[in-house]
Amino acid sequence: MSSAKSPARKAMKQLQANSAVKRSLKNKNVIQKMIENMVEKKVDKKEKAEEEKDWLTRDDINSVDKYNYWKEVAQEREIVLEKTLKENLHLKEKIESLEDEIDLMKAEIEHLKKLSEEGLKLAAILEECGINLNS
Repeated sequence: MSSAKSPARKAMKQLQANSAVKRSLKNKNVIQKMIENMVEKKVDKKEKAEEEKDWLTRDDINSVDKYNYWKEVAQEREIVLEKTLKENLHLKEKIESLEDEIDLMKAEIEHLKKLSEEGLKLAAILEECGINLNS
């Protein structure tokens, strides 16, 4: 054992307390940086949104180019609406055709039911007369 004085050793509790303080300060710094980044991102998003809104000003609305743009948009929409109208008319005709077909089939089913009932009546009459239909 040396007689030279070594620096005093710190107790374990002191070391743990110091490291806990350092960790909490470090965590606070990390959290602070995260918050700052989030705030910056929000500001960036707001700025981008404002920039996107600013593309259409009163001068733009009144300019000839914007008039032509909206005219072209209206023409494209008119074409799409015409196509949709034609398709709707075609579908309406198809639905009417199918409904007519359904009505015809229902009428045919009713007719066939009546025929089957008459056939069953005839079969019953033939059995009463002693005529065997199975042979």
